[in-house]
Amino acid sequence: MGTVKEYLKSAINQMKHNGYRTFMTMLGIIIGIAAVITVVSLGKGMTDYVNGEINGIVGNYGYVVIDSSKTTELFTPDDIRLLEESVSDLKGVSPYFDETTARAKGPRGTYQADVIGGTEAVELAVSSKVYKGQYFTRQMVETGQKVCIMMKNDAKHLFGTEECLGNVVEITIAGKTAEYTVIGLREDINSEMINTFAGDMDYYATIETPYTAFASDFGYDIDKLNMFLIFADQDVLQKKVKECAKVLENAHGLRGANALWSYSMADMSEEINTVLGGASTFLIWVAVISLVVGGIGIMNIMLVSVTERTREIGIRKSIGARTGAITAQFLSEAAVLTLSGGVIGIIVGIGLSFVVCSLLHFKLIITPGSVLGATLISVGIGLGFGIYPARKAAKMKPIDALRV
Repeated sequence: MGTVKEYLKSAINQMKHNGYRTFMTMLGIIIGIAAVITVVSLGKGMTDYVNGEINGIVGNYGYVVIDSSKTTELFTPDDIRLLEESVSDLKGVSPYFDETTARAKGPRGTYQADVIGGTEAVELAVSSKVYKGQYFTRQMVETGQKVCIMMKNDAKHLFGTEECLGNVVEITIAGKTAEYTVIGLREDINSEMINTFAGDMDYYATIETPYTAFASDFGYDIDKLNMFLIFADQDVLQKKVKECAKVLENAHGLRGANALWSYSMADMSEEINTVLGGASTFLIWVAVISLVVGGIGIMNIMLVSVTERTREIGIRKSIGARTGAITAQFLSEAAVLTLSGGVIGIIVGIGLSFVVCSLLHFKLIITPGSVLGATLISVGIGLGFGIYPARKAAKMKPIDALRV
């Protein structure tokens, strides 16, 4: 144990004796470790941010879509009832009409609008709740009532006030115009992502209507549907979407035809996490290159140290120092050098992560695993790149070393 202390003491003395050179040698390790910590933290923070934004905007739903290039079959309203009766734990099923080129006219002006037609289940499509009035009901859908829901901010643009329940908004799509009565308002979606992208766009209103009224007014055939939205709890969503796809395949004789494809918000989250994870991994490897460069710097400085201390090595070996002791001494110096650089790099990385995450409004996520991994990497680099100089010192013959 005393020998280990001597090795560490010797290593620390060498670092103090060559302070400037030591710092310049550690710089590559500091930058590399700081980069790894920062990249890992930003990757996790960005993933958490994007998933949070998605979960805060959309509800838990998936799609089942017919591929028109593989079949002439289409869904009908009867399929909605079939799915509700055949698949358990569904929160709702809805066809999906979406017209983004619509115009909405109110007393305060006319605006571009995204008009959506669906069943009462479309209430679950976004996270914002109806806070004034009500959402349209199944009865309203079945009777094709011309009612609509909009966001609070839409009401302020179209009517100049939130007190607009019972007022009429005029919707125009492809030259056809119909009037819809406002029966409910949703809370606005508070999303930095949406606000950032919407900042440079003209104002867009979002209006939700019963699909039966939408189809009747704007020339769509409700007996020819190519898409259903499937709503379920997040933990069973993927499973339920696939179950719905199988039921529809069987009902339309499409089993084995690969004519339906399904997709859920859980699939989207997985894809986003995969993309962000891949980007983070790439950046980590870039940071690793810096660590390798730093390791080469460690090896070079240790070779210089061996050359400078050749006579010292010769004296130690001549009085009985074993090859293993010489090797251990120089490896200890390399390990202490890189460990010190690693600790500084960790501190710098955490500080840099805090600053960048604060600027980007990401949650700061520093995991014990990343800190421990960075520490082990720094020590590993010291040992790995210090082996050659240590072995070179240990293999010196005393008589040759004393001649220097």
